[in-house]
Amino acid sequence: MRRSKIAIALCLLVGLAFGAAYRLGFFRRGLGSSVRVSSGAGVPSGVQGSSGSAPLIPVRPPAAPDDPGFAARMAAGEEDDSTWVAVRFDKTHVVFLVGDESTDFALDEAHTKKLRSLGQTSADYGPGTLWEPDDELLAAQRKLFDLAHSGETWQLQVTANSQIPVVVQKGVVAEAGCSDQVGFLAEVDPSHQSDFDSAPSPYFLISGTPGTALQSMDPRVPRLGRLPDWKSTPKMRSQIAHLLQTKMEDEIAKVSAQSAPEYERAISSDSDWKSWAEKWKDFDERLARGEGKLEYNVQAFQLAPDGVPRLYARAKWMLGRQSAFLMSAWLRAGSTATIESWDAGASGTMRIRESSNADLGIEALGVVLNVFDRVHDGHGELLIYSPGYEGYDLHLFRYEESGPVRRAVSLSGGC
Repeated sequence: MRRSKIAIALCLLVGLAFGAAYRLGFFRRGLGSSVRVSSGAGVPSGVQGSSGSAPLIPVRPPAAPDDPGFAARMAAGEEDDSTWVAVRFDKTHVVFLVGDESTDFALDEAHTKKLRSLGQTSADYGPGTLWEPDDELLAAQRKLFDLAHSGETWQLQVTANSQIPVVVQKGVVAEAGCSDQVGFLAEVDPSHQSDFDSAPSPYFLISGTPGTALQSMDPRVPRLGRLPDWKSTPKMRSQIAHLLQTKMEDEIAKVSAQSAPEYERAISSDSDWKSWAEKWKDFDERLARGEGKLEYNVQAFQLAPDGVPRLYARAKWMLGRQSAFLMSAWLRAGSTATIESWDAGASGTMRIRESSNADLGIEALGVVLNVFDRVHDGHGELLIYSPGYEGYDLHLFRYEESGPVRRAVSLSGGC
């Protein structure tokens, strides 16, 4: 039986479509709980070990040091075609998929029974079961299977500050929601097993382009990543709450206006739906008056060359015992906090009839999985997970002055 890694309520399928029309950008998704790192169940059948070692080096752009145009190309997203999202498969391997929605295919159960199963990924989000391809699949997907070859050494970016070598083992077919994609298994260099074991996240970036030689870190560029020891002051908490409340009161008018056609359809349907619509219209009016109990949490990151922490806030407003508004925001935590980007799209999802039985909360705003620094120019890159109906979307964003900006690197699957 095919396994879906994530089974969010059916209402999100339609709700995400509604939210997409409202959102100013995917990058404004919220932040979720911490990511579980699972060690998996050992080496998959048929995967052989590799020998050799390479030093752990700071992440540097995968190009020759004398290429002055590389950083500009990377910042513009022109080097993204050489990088993929990789996911921990087990204790010693990662898997990365090289296809996308345009190259998806669907294997029937009879075909998968003929294939050799390698097991399932150990991470929470990403591909499910992996199989070894047969001759038919190798021929049909030859272009994708030629993107990597057994024995090649690739670079696995573990965090913003480190990368380790991995060796491509074999091509695979991976379950990606209700479809299948071509991918590859790669084994961690044995000399760096401890670095892999201690990785804070099971989600990585992988590149087939050779890494650069070791270079000294520029002391003027802050080290990027999470700031787990960052503490908010009472003054900062007051500023954050005020900013979120003010932004909600601005956004509720837009959300209510975009929800109006749904309210009217419900009112003209039957008495039960009329009551549902009138409840949400009342909620909108009360929120616009500043009512609602604000609850929020934040995580701090170093993402910008100015060295000022950025905060990822996930907020909800309660009216009674029900969530009435959801919003995520990125804030600059300077001497005076400011909002750099925000997203209230999930609040639109709450206001469709398909969501009538769901009390959506902060978990609908997504998860930051990891932070990277491919250019080493002080601008961090965020790998963000967005929930969906029986699917997943892991997308890379570069943090700019206006907040996170979508890049071409992604991993997704669904029904």
